[in-house]
Amino acid sequence: MSEMIETEVSASVANITELPWPTYNKYFEVTSTDKKLDSMITEFVVLGNHTFSIVEEEKFKYLMNMGFPKRKCLTRKTLMGRISNISQELKIELKEQLMSTELKYVCATADCWSVYKNVHTQTSETRNTGSRVENSDDDEDGEDDNDDEIDMIEIDEILANGLEQNPEYSLPPHHRCASHTLNLVATRDSEKSLSDVIYKKQMRSSFAKMQGLWNKQSRTSVVADTIHDALNVYINVPNTTRWNSTYNAVKCLSDQLQKSEAKIQRICDESGIPRFDKNDLAFMIDYCKIMEPLSRALDILQGDKYMAMGYLIPTISWLKMKLTELSLAGKCKNLAKACLDGINLRFTSMTKEIPIILSSVSHPKFKFKGMSLFERDEGMEFFKAEVEQLQSITGIDNDNVQPASEDYFLFDGDVEVEQHNTEIDRYLTTPFSGDLLILNTTPIIKNIFLKYNTALPSSASVERLFSVAGDICTKKRGKISDQNFENLLETCVV
Repeated sequence: MSEMIETEVSASVANITELPWPTYNKYFEVTSTDKKLDSMITEFVVLGNHTFSIVEEEKFKYLMNMGFPKRKCLTRKTLMGRISNISQELKIELKEQLMSTELKYVCATADCWSVYKNVHTQTSETRNTGSRVENSDDDEDGEDDNDDEIDMIEIDEILANGLEQNPEYSLPPHHRCASHTLNLVATRDSEKSLSDVIYKKQMRSSFAKMQGLWNKQSRTSVVADTIHDALNVYINVPNTTRWNSTYNAVKCLSDQLQKSEAKIQRICDESGIPRFDKNDLAFMIDYCKIMEPLSRALDILQGDKYMAMGYLIPTISWLKMKLTELSLAGKCKNLAKACLDGINLRFTSMTKEIPIILSSVSHPKFKFKGMSLFERDEGMEFFKAEVEQLQSITGIDNDNVQPASEDYFLFDGDVEVEQHNTEIDRYLTTPFSGDLLILNTTPIIKNIFLKYNTALPSSASVERLFSVAGDICTKKRGKISDQNFENLLETCVV
C-alpha cells in the first residue's frame, strides 16, 4: 500500500476520453517568427505575473531591440488584445467540448454557504466584482443593492417535502472535502490524546519550547539572522492556512536537533528560550512518525492533477493500517489512537457509499485494494450490477472477446474469480501498466470509471485558484479592470 502513496498515475482522465483538452502552451504555438515573438512576450507577462505596462518600458524595448533590431516591440494595447483573444478561445473550446455528443459526464462544483438555515448562492455578477459587494453601501447614492446580486433560498421545506413534489429542485450527493476532513483529524481529533496526563505534560512542554523559537524567528530579525547564520537555513514555522505546516515545522526542528544539537541549544540560550532536552527530542521524533502518514495522505488527497474519487478508499485504508501499527508503542501512541478513532468516525460512512466504492473498483490502479474480504464481495456485487446495467443500456457485448494472455496475473489484493471471457474478468486479470488508456480495452468499465471517478472534493483546489487570483490582483495592478482580471485568471489556470 505504501507503493500506492509514493507513485502517481501517468495518465489523466483527459487521455481516456481522448478529448482535446486545451493546454496553455497550445495558444502560443505559431509558425510566423513575428507572431512567435509576440506569443513569447505574452507568455512571459502572463506566467511571470508582470505588469502589462512592462512591454512599454524603455529598458524592455531596449532589450527587444538588441535581440530583434528590425522588430517593433509589442504594445500594451496589443498585449491586452492577445490575452483577451486567448481567453475567448478557451471559452469557445470549452463550450464545444461540453456540447459534444461524446461527453457524457461533467464534474461541477458550487460555491455556497448556509446562514440561519438559508443557502446563499453567489451569482456570476457577484463573483466578478469580488469583495466589492460587501462595500456596496458606500456607493454615491447610499443604497444597498445586495438584494439584486445574492439569491436567498429556503431549502428546509423543499428537502422535507421531497424531490417528488418539487422536481425542479435537485441537489447532488453531498461529499465533504476529504482533505479538510483529514485535517480535522490531525487537529481536533488528535486533542483527545491529551486525556493521558503524562503525554499531555510532555506535549505541552515540548510545544511551548518550539513555539517560543518559532515566535522569536518570526518576530525578531536578530534571532532570525542568528538562526540562519548558524544553520544556513530558516526553520519552518507553522501556518494555519497550510494543513501540513505544523508537521513540517516539527520535522524541520527535529532534524536540526539531531544534526546540530549544539547550535540549536546555543540559539535557545541567546534567545532566552529553555533548552530542548532528550525527552523533547524523543517526543518530536515519535510525533513525526505518527503525523507523517497523515501528512502524506493529505498531500495525496489534496492533489489536483491526477486525483480522482477512486483514491479515497485505498488512501484511507493505508492510513488506518499505518496508524494501527504506530498505536502499539511509543511515547505518542495515544496520539495515534486518537487519530485512528477520528478517521473511523469521519470516514467510515463515506467509504461505504456505493459511488465511492465503484470509483475505487473501476480504477485500474486500485480495483479492490484496501478492502476487507466482506467489502470485496460487496463491492463485486455493486460492480457487476453496474456493468450489467450499462451493458443493457449501451448494447455492448464483450463476452466473446479472447481472454487475456497467460502472462497476465492478478494484482495483490484483487478478488479471485473464475476465468471466463467476460469484460470484468479481463479487467481484473490485466495488470495496471501506469497508463489509464488500458481502459480502452474494456469500454463498459471505462464508462463506469468516467461516471464515478470525478475529481475528489477538495477545497485545496479552490484555495489554489484564490492564490492565483491574489497574485494577479496585486498593488501594482490595483486599477486592473474586472474583464482584464478574468481574462488573465482564465489564461493562468489552464
